[in-house]
Amino acid sequence: MAYDKIFCMIQRLSIKNFKSYDNLENMEFGKMTAVLGPNSSGKTSLIQFLHMKQINKR
Repeated sequence: MAYDKIFCMIQRLSIKNFKSYDNLENMEFGKMTAVLGPNSSGKTSLIQFLHMKQINKR
């Protein structure tokens, strides 16, 4: 697959009942988004959720 021909930008995200996220609605993303927070705040869970969604699209 040629990744240089595929471009997708997430603009808004909602997560329900995934790991530490009970109900996250309409989290907005900009052109550049940093994920910051203390330990056990859900940073890795957010990345895992996005990765899971990408795999399920294939």
